[in-house]
Amino acid sequence: MKKQAYETTSEKNNTVFKFVSEGKHGAITKVIVFTCVAGDTWNLGFGDQREGNDFDDQVITNNHDLRKVIRTVTNTVYDFLEAHPYSKIYIEGVDERRKALYNHVFKKNWNEIRTLYSVFAFRIDTLESYNVENNYESFVVSKKLG
Repeated sequence: MKKQAYETTSEKNNTVFKFVSEGKHGAITKVIVFTCVAGDTWNLGFGDQREGNDFDDQVITNNHDLRKVIRTVTNTVYDFLEAHPYSKIYIEGVDERRKALYNHVFKKNWNEIRTLYSVFAFRIDTLESYNVENNYESFVVSKKLG
C-alpha cells in the first residue's frame, strides 16, 4: 500500500517520523508521532515541527502538497504497523476540516485499506466496524494478521 510520497526519517523504534514538505511556502519540516495511550493502542499525532519532536497540529500550512503529505502520513502508518504488528492506531482530526479530510481519505482508499487493515470507527460515541457510507469522528486501525 505504500505510495509515492516524501522520504521520511524515523526515530525511537518507528514511533517518530519526520519529513520535509516542499511547496508554495518553502520547506517545512513535519513530524508524525505515535504515542502509546493504553496497552497496545497508539495515538497518531501530526503537524509542523516546532522544537525537537514537538509539533503544531492546529496549523494549516497550505503548501499545496496535501496529497503527497497524506500519502507520506499513510506510509508511516504502514511502517509503524510493520514494526508493531499487534498494535492499534487511534486517528482523530483536531478540527472538523481534518475530520472531513480523514473521512475522505478512508472512503477514497477503502478498497486498498481493507485488504491490509482492520478498521473500526467512532460515530456518535459508538465504536463500529468501518462503513464507507458513514462519516466518523475518529478511527482505530490495526494490521490484519494471518
